Amino acid sequence: MILTTLTAIIAGVAGGIFTWRYESMQKVVFGLIGGYFAGFLVYSICLACGWNSVWGLMVLTILFALAGLILTFRFKDTLVMELSSAIGSYFFMRGWSYIFGGYPCESVLIE
Repeated sequence: MILTTLTAIIAGVAGGIFTWRYESMQKVVFGLIGGYFAGFLVYSICLACGWNSVWGLMVLTILFALAGLILTFRFKDTLVMELSSAIGSYFFMRGWSYIFGGYPCESVLIE
């Protein structure tokens, strides 16, 4: 657990330095990641409705990641603000829920 925590801290600091130095690259990567998560969310909704396809997951996540990339070039500051508030709060709370428990994971919520 200590090794994992140290690795996460080192990766976080390195990622922070990289994105601070290359701000335009940060926005592009953030748009791709945000689009990927949006595609995964749409696939999760489809999965809850009974559609189970690995190809569907790959196609949806790739299409949404590309859409996030295109939207990043059109609405840089707005998209970064919206995605950071959504993705950041999600990862922050998922981390605490894994450590302390008490909140079910997505597979339990879908079931």
